[in-house]
Amino acid sequence: MPELPEVETVRRGLADLIEGRSFKSIQLNRKDIRFPMRDGLGDVARGQTVTHVGRRGKYMIIELDGAKRLLIHLGMSGRLILGADVMADELFYQKQQINPRHNHVIMTFNDAAVIYNDPRRFGMVDLLDPDGGHYLLAHLGPEPLANEFDGHWLAQRLRFSKTSIKEKLLDQNLVAGIGNIYASESLHLAGINPKRKAGNIALPRLVNLAEAIRNTLQRAIEAGGSSLKDYRGVRGAPGYFQHQFNVYDRAGEMCRSCGKDNIRKIQQSGRASYYCAACQR
Repeated sequence: MPELPEVETVRRGLADLIEGRSFKSIQLNRKDIRFPMRDGLGDVARGQTVTHVGRRGKYMIIELDGAKRLLIHLGMSGRLILGADVMADELFYQKQQINPRHNHVIMTFNDAAVIYNDPRRFGMVDLLDPDGGHYLLAHLGPEPLANEFDGHWLAQRLRFSKTSIKEKLLDQNLVAGIGNIYASESLHLAGINPKRKAGNIALPRLVNLAEAIRNTLQRAIEAGGSSLKDYRGVRGAPGYFQHQFNVYDRAGEMCRSCGKDNIRKIQQSGRASYYCAACQR
């Protein structure tokens, strides 16, 4: 599933294309993706201008001048493909290994298009409520790149927690946008074992962890995210942060930081965690 750096990369590419442009139509090619399409979704944006493309955690929000807002989540395999020129370009689909049968939503403008393609259909396109809220956004934690997210904030929320720190970082109610890749990489950078109980981590180490999360996410955004399976940017380019992984998906390989131990892989709540026992305590 695309995490914050991948979604932010897509958001930036989307904003460059559609901010300031007016919707011509929204074509819905099926009645549902992960959830049923909301009534009126195909008509709500017609003639309206995109004022801003934002992000909340792993969700993108398209704001319109008529006060309506579209909510997009890429799920496991969703992609946004930009450009009216690719809609009928069979060579593009072949090179990108995209099946156009999975083009579930097509948003068109006078001279551009945005295609939502999702083979596994775990993503979604929806409207925000009239008050700007949505039940999927209601309980999200703070943005990890925002000023309010720091070691002191973590200390308050993790106090007395007996859950492992890796599992807590995946809790979107604690902090929005972090997934398996960046939790593993951030914990390694902070020198914290993913198995350590979150409530047993001292404040100075949580301060380091918050900075490690910020550092890791910023570097990943600069690299265009991580491409392991499905993820590609809006123009089809892969991300490159996977070439900077210190622990993720490197089980059995020597730790690049200490050179003393091999990277280990364990399962935590059904998710793989990677760490160096020599570096991370």
